[in-house]
Amino acid sequence: MENQRLGRFQHIFEIALVLLGVLSATENQYFAKIWGDTIALRFTITPFILIIAVWLLKELFSNKLSIAESLLFSEFCWELWSLTLTYYLLFFWLYSVPSIPLLAFIEATIFGLMFYSLICVAYWFEFKNEAVEYYKNKKWILKRVGWLIVGVIVIYIIFYI
Repeated sequence: MENQRLGRFQHIFEIALVLLGVLSATENQYFAKIWGDTIALRFTITPFILIIAVWLLKELFSNKLSIAESLLFSEFCWELWSLTLTYYLLFFWLYSVPSIPLLAFIEATIFGLMFYSLICVAYWFEFKNEAVEYYKNKKWILKRVGWLIVGVIVIYIIFYI
């Protein structure tokens, strides 16, 4: 039963990656106009390489990971996905839709946080009984905050350096 539920979330993640890929491919031509081809490719490809690499590692070692460790890696992948979506939406709202930069930043951030929060809540509803220690233990909360900080730093490095 647990594998079936994890498989359902994996399928949702695959669809989310495809949707992010479509958005990335669409915006790549605009990135290239503004920053040039090299930077545009870095912006559109690097997040996918990281997200897919972490997800593949999680899947390859799924037999060795506890449910809490698996959830931690899954949340990290979703976090990178949400941060990348936020950046793409920010770019879209800044350059495609006439808007105020601060308002575009707030809208993109809210949208990305909304998706990430929905995913975290969905995982919580599905696994709160099997991974009680993950959702109620301070150790796991600190690890999740650590991964959140790492994710923000990674996305910052990809998009701003």
